[in-house]
Amino acid sequence: MPVHIFAETRRASAWVLVASLVVLVGGSSLLFNSETYRQDVLAPIHIATHGLCNGTLVHGMIGAALSVGVVLVRLGRLRLRDVGIRRDAIFGAVVCTVVVWSIVQGITIIAALTADGTIAPHSLWEAKGVLTVLGEFLGQFFGNALYEETMFRGLLIAQLYFLMERALSNQPGWRMAAAIGLSQIIFSVAHIPNRLALGSYNSVSAVLADQLMLILVGLLFAWVYLRTRNLLIAVGIHALFNTPTPVFASPLDPEEWTQGLVVAITVIAMLSWPLVERIRASSVPAT
Repeated sequence: MPVHIFAETRRASAWVLVASLVVLVGGSSLLFNSETYRQDVLAPIHIATHGLCNGTLVHGMIGAALSVGVVLVRLGRLRLRDVGIRRDAIFGAVVCTVVVWSIVQGITIIAALTADGTIAPHSLWEAKGVLTVLGEFLGQFFGNALYEETMFRGLLIAQLYFLMERALSNQPGWRMAAAIGLSQIIFSVAHIPNRLALGSYNSVSAVLADQLMLILVGLLFAWVYLRTRNLLIAVGIHALFNTPTPVFASPLDPEEWTQGLVVAITVIAMLSWPLVERIRASSVPAT
C-alpha cells in the first residue's frame, strides 16, 4: 500500500474535514437534483451555450471550488499537492487521458472494419451536435470528475487514513485498505439521490448492482491515483468512463462495451506502471 503518499499531508483537522465533506456532498446533491434548480438555473445556461456549458460542468465546478477553496484550503490548510494535484503533473495527465481515449477509438475502428468493412462517423455528433458532445466531456473532466476525484479520492482517503490512526496505529497497510474501502462506500452511497431523481432504481437488486458497480469503479480510480500519485490522471480516466466520446460508429457502441474498454485499458496501464516509471527514470539525464 502506498502509505508514503500522505507523508507530508497535514492532519490536525481530519474529523472536521470528513464532516465537512459529508455536509458538502449531501447539500450539493440535494441542490443539483432539485427540479427547480435544474430548470431555472441550469437549463438556460445549456440553451445559451448550445450545450457546451451544461449542468454537470456548472455543478462540478462549484463543488470543486467549494471542496478545494473551503474544505481543503480554508478548513484543512492543505495544498493542492497534498491531494495529488501538482502543476508538473498536468502534462502527464493529459497524455494519459489522450492515449487511453485514442486506444479506445482504435479498437472501435478495428471492430467496425471487422464487422462490415466500413468506417462512419458516430451518430451522436449529428444527433446531439458537436458543441453538446464536447460539452458533455468537458462537463465531466472539469466538473463532475474533477469534483468527485478531489473529494472522494484525493481528500477523503487521506483524512480517513488519519482518523483511524489511533485504532490502527501499528498497521498502516490495514489503515490504508480501510480508508480506501470506506471512502469508496461513501462515494457510492453519495450517488443514491441522483439515481432516485433519475428513476434509475426500480428494485432492490438494481440498487445493489449499481452500488457494487460504483464501489468497483471507485476502487479503480483510487488505484489510479495512488499508483500514479497524480489525481489528474484519475480525473481523466473518470471522465472517459462516464463519457467515452466515440468518434466512429462500431459494434461496440453500447455504452457498457466502451466503458469496459476504458476499464480494461486502465487496468493494463496500472499493472504496467512500474515499467513506465523505470523507463521515465532512465530517460532523465544524470546530474
